[in-house]
Amino acid sequence: MQGVIALLLGSAGGLLTWAVLAQRKVSRLRSKYAPIANAEEEAERIRKQSSLLQEQSKKVADSIVAKGQAELKHLEQEAESIRQSLSSLEMKREATQNELDFINQSIALKNDDVHLLEVGYFEASYNFEDLPAYEAALRKL
Repeated sequence: MQGVIALLLGSAGGLLTWAVLAQRKVSRLRSKYAPIANAEEEAERIRKQSSLLQEQSKKVADSIVAKGQAELKHLEQEAESIRQSLSSLEMKREATQNELDFINQSIALKNDDVHLLEVGYFEASYNFEDLPAYEAALRKL
């Protein structure tokens, strides 16, 4: 009977060793394939993360668009202001050019008068309508 008990104890010990080794192997396989075992949970986590990232990117994009539109409006206003200033400056330039042309014509005429005086030509210049008005002015002197 002792032989049977020893045999049973030996078998029980072998079975226990085999069970412990099998349990370790199962634990290693579970940890190795945990991502596959939790595929649905992982997929749901990724979907939520993706949704959150999409919402954040939409907010950022909307913010960028709003800032861009505000900047565009500001630049358009600034461009209009510059166009108005340019128009005003162009009008001033034209007026100044006309004045310069008039001055150049006056100088040319005076140069002609000087030349005539140099060659001995004299043209009397009086502001009287007729000879009696001139004689009356002379008598007053």
